[in-house]
Amino acid sequence: MNIFVSKANNVFFSCFIALLLVSQALAQNNINHSMLLSTNEVKAKIQDLPQWTTDGKKISRTFEFKDFVAAVDFVNQIVEPAESAGHHPDLEISYNKVTVSLTTHDAGGLTNLDFALAEKISDIAK
Repeated sequence: MNIFVSKANNVFFSCFIALLLVSQALAQNNINHSMLLSTNEVKAKIQDLPQWTTDGKKISRTFEFKDFVAAVDFVNQIVEPAESAGHHPDLEISYNKVTVSLTTHDAGGLTNLDFALAEKISDIAK
């Protein structure tokens, strides 16, 4: 019986340590993604996003589609990536145009999360 308890404790302890390490890695990744970017970092990153603009606090782009239905379809397609990232854009729909604006409210400006989601949204619009 002691051997069984000892093995069970070892398995529990190993799982606990693995979970702790994964949690720490995820937290560190989240910290890196949600750190406020400097003005120079924003200027460099916006260069990799054609048609996106910035005011220093947010990035934005207006996408144009053939009609309202296509515009709403585009908005529906960006729901999953936004939910997966836990990062939600501000959206404005005007008939066949959708303006997407991104900022990390918790950080008070632009972070890597904004640029990563902007890239995904641009890919969807292609």
